[in-house]
Amino acid sequence: MKYIGAILSLFLSLFIVFFSDSCRRHFALISLLLMPSVLLVVNFSLYKWNDGYTSKGVNNITYVLGVDSVRADAHSLLANNSTFLASKHLASYNNAWSPVGRTYASWNVLTTGLAPENNRVRFNLSSVEPKCTMFNTFEDHEWNIIYGSDEKRFNHIGEKCSLENNLGSSTQALDFVAASPLLDMPYYNLLSEYDFVFKEILPFHVHNRANAVTYDPYQAAKYYAIKAKSKVMAGDNLLVFHFTLPHMPWTHRWSHLSQASDNRKYEVMVEDAGRALDIFTDVLSRIDSNSFEGVIWSDHGESFTQHSSHENDLFCCSNVGGHGTSAEILEQYNIFISFSNLINDELVYSGDSFITSLDILPTLIDWHFDKTIVSDGCNLMRLCGTSLARSLTIESGFTVKEMLKKTPDLSKIMEQGIAAYTVKEGKVILRAEFEEELIRTKGYKTVHGIMSIKSEKKSYRDIH
Repeated sequence: MKYIGAILSLFLSLFIVFFSDSCRRHFALISLLLMPSVLLVVNFSLYKWNDGYTSKGVNNITYVLGVDSVRADAHSLLANNSTFLASKHLASYNNAWSPVGRTYASWNVLTTGLAPENNRVRFNLSSVEPKCTMFNTFEDHEWNIIYGSDEKRFNHIGEKCSLENNLGSSTQALDFVAASPLLDMPYYNLLSEYDFVFKEILPFHVHNRANAVTYDPYQAAKYYAIKAKSKVMAGDNLLVFHFTLPHMPWTHRWSHLSQASDNRKYEVMVEDAGRALDIFTDVLSRIDSNSFEGVIWSDHGESFTQHSSHENDLFCCSNVGGHGTSAEILEQYNIFISFSNLINDELVYSGDSFITSLDILPTLIDWHFDKTIVSDGCNLMRLCGTSLARSLTIESGFTVKEMLKKTPDLSKIMEQGIAAYTVKEGKVILRAEFEEELIRTKGYKTVHGIMSIKSEKKSYRDIH
């Protein structure tokens, strides 16, 4: 769109200049018409400047990439649309589970290796200070940390952990307004096309998943990858990024599925997320480094109450939709966890094993630093106890009545939930007193499974 507008305005301006004597005097009009072309040139220059930067002497790049809301049985959709995932991540744990079904709380499980009751972050925008174990551990080993997310309204882990390289919109209360239909204006939407010019000026409008009207998943993936690349430093780098495309409202700038059911829209978003993942990783994997390894996972699953018009009728149907709305709906907690091939080859347990998001951090810490940390999870590099049987307690999140309806209205969800939050230092957080009350109303369920040892495989660390 920006290219078409720039070309048309350029031709119109040239026509006025060369063929209309009277209009030559209208300098302001000509300048206005030329503006899209000027912006295009400036934006392209900034893009090339950012893209051209590459640090020398890069050792290792380890990535932890989250793709929001991808339930385990949707992993194949994601992988089928991502060359990187299909080739670099040949194996995936699809019998994987998250103890909590909300993004911020789930990321705190990963970054601490502790269950929600132990890390104490039980809800999105919790008032409890996070422990930030993963970030602190890598920083203690002098790793450069790069963090980002394309949607931060309910996930402020970057700010809470004081991460210097924090890509994406800041977690301010203004995000809830700026990403709403109140600012769905053609002028703002046009400016969002010039991302390298206006991202800092209009942070909530440009490449912000919360603003589905302007969100282009492919352009956003390219933008964030280039920005992340510019933050890579000599030595070791930990890259943590979260993509939220498969999250409600299951639409973006170029999707045209207004008449489709929610689960059909969800399918398309997962497919598009796979393509965006390829764009993102393609930029970063080209950096001259000694290794580019890591893990890709989903923070929680998703359930749907509507029947789909799609002939396969995928992902249908549950009594309750959403994620974290009911501990009885296991699709909301059944996720995928996929380590890159080099890491996966050293893991003790086979792909059909029952694992959890609690296992990711202790596994990565051992793989990188050959050390163990206190964790509620299993280090998949070593045999985890004497029994292969395992269980996990899952818990529901803060759920307003509108979220339990077959066709929930997003605006009503916000309206019903707003009383539980307050604004502190410009940021939205859950009221501490309300948080204590919510914990007493949580629903719980215990899921069970078996861990399988790879044939003739002993612990890699025990052998070496």
